[in-house]
Parts: sequence; C-alpha cells; structure tokens
Amino acid sequence: MKYLGIRKASKNLVSILVTLSMGLSEKVEANKPTIIVFPIETSRVKLGRKAAWSMRDYLAAKLAEKGTYKLFPRAKLQSLLRKHKVGSYKQSFDKKYQIAIGKEAYANLAVASKVMRIGKTCVVTCIFYSVKLGTTTLAATTKGKCGEDGVLASIDRVVIKLTKRAAPPA
Repeated sequence: MKYLGIRKASKNLVSILVTLSMGLSEKVEANKPTIIVFPIETSRVKLGRKAAWSMRDYLAAKLAEKGTYKLFPRAKLQSLLRKHKVGSYKQSFDKKYQIAIGKEAYANLAVASKVMRIGKTCVVTCIFYSVKLGTTTLAATTKGKCGEDGVLASIDRVVIKLTKRAAPPA
C-alpha cells in the first residue's frame, strides 16, 4: 500500500517538474530577440541571386544555431518583400525597406549583410539594426577569398564574431 502512495507521489512530482520546465523554456524563448535576415548584398562580386539567397539562408541558420535568436522565416520575408512592392533585388537592401518590413514582422532586429570585392579580397560585413530605433546594435566584418567557398568561410568567421558577444538589446 505504501509503495502505491510513493509511486503516485513520484508521478505527481514528475508532472510538476515537466510543467515547470515547459513554462521556463517558453519564458526563455519569449525573451530571445527575433531577427529578420535579409538577402546578402553584393558589390563587385559575381554571385547570382540564388546563391545570395542560399548564403542568406546559411547565415540565418548559423545565427539561429546557437539558440540566441528566434529566426523570422524566409517564406514570410519573401511575402513581405512582395507586399511592400520591393520590385528590384537592389531595393531589398534599402535600410528604410528593411526597417519597415522588420516592424511589420514584429522582429526586434534586422540583419543586413554584404559581400564586396576590394582588390583581390572579399570583405563580408554583417550589421544588426534595431527595428525599433533604426540604429546599429552590432556589427562584424571579415576578409577572405571571393569564390562561393571563400565567402562561406567568411560568413562562418563573421558569425563567430557576432555570437561571441551577448545578444544585442532589441
């Protein structure tokens, strides 16, 4: 008889612990800033639109991988770009569009990145903008080779720099 009482108490305790941990994880998740990662802009580098979107997806995944940020989905971003009539690929790099879309997406941070050739080197920049304030909250740069593999390696290095720092305030 005592055994059944202990077993029931154990089940109740496990149930309480599971409920508490779920509530705690939801609270932690709610405190993470939501980022909206825009397509990677290029300057004097030959990357097609598809490659730039693929690299954007890679950058977004790497930023979200550490669990520091919640990620705004790509499909929803593309829908918002169409809704805001961002007609050209170049317009999607305009900060006023990025901030407006970030606000509509209820994102805390807009992430703008660029790959630019300077001489024989490619520089990768990544800048976090506060959607609320429209100001820079975090940035990182790195240099590397200009081919797709070189740019991917540079993205890895930029993400390491960004994630070494604490999550920027929203």
